[in-house]
Amino acid sequence: MLSDDRLERARDMYRAFASGDRAAVERCLADDFSFSSPLDVGLDRAGHFERCWPGAGRGQQFEFVRMVQSGEDRDL
Repeated sequence: MLSDDRLERARDMYRAFASGDRAAVERCLADDFSFSSPLDVGLDRAGHFERCWPGAGRGQQFEFVRMVQSGEDRDL
């Protein structure tokens, strides 16, 4: 279950990616979700899973050095 705390939810999503728990991530992302990174600008929800998800479930480890909450979240 993903946390209602936004920073913890972000950590949970990275952990779900590392473990390959796509169902947990799908429950968290809105239908109108969009994602951008330096390599992928403006991916929609389907594009995010198509482009990013093939690398999931490989036991990646992430170090959360600094996290800052910003903006409003309409779903919490």
